[in-house]
Amino acid sequence: MIQIAIIEDNRLVRDGLTLKLNEQEGFEVIHSAAMGCIDALGKTAPRVLLLDAGLEGEDSRELAERVRDALPNTRVIVMDLLPVHEELVEFVTAGVAGFVLKDATLEESSPPSGRWPRDAPSSPPKWPRPCSPRSWERRFSGARVPWGTRRN
Repeated sequence: MIQIAIIEDNRLVRDGLTLKLNEQEGFEVIHSAAMGCIDALGKTAPRVLLLDAGLEGEDSRELAERVRDALPNTRVIVMDLLPVHEELVEFVTAGVAGFVLKDATLEESSPPSGRWPRDAPSSPPKWPRPCSPRSWERRFSGARVPWGTRRN
């Protein structure tokens, strides 16, 4: 079972994601909040954190960095409507594992194989990634590639 936390300030989006993810086999939302509290996340130790890129009243990039440092086994996936290139670079530098567009359909946000990962709980999901490491270098030169270099 892959345990997920959601930090999203829009209650409708947060509750909708929680419902849809809990319907999926192999997923369980164990924490859902409008603001990020490292203490609460530390108590639940999710494998994945879905993080709103534009939290009101909190810097999402700084929260991603705090999660990376405090919970090295938690993979942060940022959600946004229209990400700006510079913000993407900042999030990747902060160590996020991927991005999901908020206006994507469930099919569009599914892994390329069309199947959700069924990894053992000790194995983090290998999807989503913003792009391949080689493509990443072309698009975001100078930014550290977060996967493959992250502490485990």
